[in-house]
Amino acid sequence: MPPTLLEDGSGLTFEYLPGTLDEAEFLYEEIFVRRSYLQHGVHVPERGSPLIVDAGANLGLFSLLALSINPRARVLAVEPSPHTFPLLERNLFRAAHVRCVPALLRERPGKHELHCFGDAPAESTCHPRERAAQRARLDAAVKRGAPSAAAAAATAAAAAATSTVAATAVRAVTLSSLLEELGVERVDLLKVDCEGDELAVLRGISARHWAAIRQVVAEVHDINGRLDRVVALLRRHGFGGVICEPLEGGQVEGYHMVVPPTLRLFYVFATRDGEGVERGVKRRRGS
Repeated sequence: MPPTLLEDGSGLTFEYLPGTLDEAEFLYEEIFVRRSYLQHGVHVPERGSPLIVDAGANLGLFSLLALSINPRARVLAVEPSPHTFPLLERNLFRAAHVRCVPALLRERPGKHELHCFGDAPAESTCHPRERAAQRARLDAAVKRGAPSAAAAAATAAAAAATSTVAATAVRAVTLSSLLEELGVERVDLLKVDCEGDELAVLRGISARHWAAIRQVVAEVHDINGRLDRVVALLRRHGFGGVICEPLEGGQVEGYHMVVPPTLRLFYVFATRDGEGVERGVKRRRGS
């Protein structure tokens, strides 16, 4: 089946896979409406031609947001799923300074198995057991009795992504190898959302390239101390302002996002100068 086109009413259009409208709307709400990745001083520079690295680009919505803020921005969008990558290219093809790379970002090059879920491609992961545990937590939250509207949405989300595309071997590279290939001297913003591989992505950055990165925002599943290790890595590489904030659901402009606290999903915002955030590490609500 051909991809489906979604229009937001303001002129933005993007393609998503058939049967994944709920996920596409969730991602649009998270990225465009709530601007969840652009908080606490983390921002897309509005002047010049900043370089934005979108690690775990999926459909390219964060890249599209960055380009809507600064059309002169340069974007490096990296996505490993062979099912999603063609849509990423089509969604970004109008932008003049975008490079899309079909690869998995890890701490070292090689091959890995990526598990892709037909009804929730954004959840493609190298950690299927971790994803299954998250799905169980979401289902348990529904059974405990969420408000009716939230329960309906959560039930739909829990039922989604049951069809699994056979695990696909994908190429893994380090982020530093890509930056080296492009001759990058400065990364104005690195966004990381890689379904369990966020720490592996960051570990694939050399000391030289860490010095080139000005801001980081990452979505982190706090399992086995992963959040603490991400924060420690950022602090070690000179990020003086770090805030960890849990993903939260709730209703905004009529749209209800269901994100139970038991999922232990966090945004991590990191800036070098601490502008807009308190120095040191600050964990907000529920951490």
